[in-house]
Amino acid sequence: IRSSWVLPCDFILLSGACVCDESGLTGESMPVRKTEVPADSDREYDPLREGARHTLFAGTTVLQAGSRPDEEVIALVSAAGINTSKGELIANIIFPTKMTFKYDEELHVVFFLR
Repeated sequence: IRSSWVLPCDFILLSGACVCDESGLTGESMPVRKTEVPADSDREYDPLREGARHTLFAGTTVLQAGSRPDEEVIALVSAAGINTSKGELIANIIFPTKMTFKYDEELHVVFFLR
């Protein structure tokens, strides 16, 4: 991982640390610090909950990779294409789920009584 890079896919940060601009996904204007996954962790990896601080998301920009210029930051690809967090966001916008309201079925009765 290198600085000033727009990430093409989701990554799990294996070593090093990064500062990322996630404003394209979350709207949050403050940069987010990402740290490596602890080697001794026995928890299941969940990129949207506890694992979010170890996940570099597609479409975000790495503002700083490593705490020193010579530090190597290593990450593993966890998702690509439509399976990334950005891909899921776009898919939900293009193909939204159908919303059913509580009284949709009775709406024609209301108009009939009027």
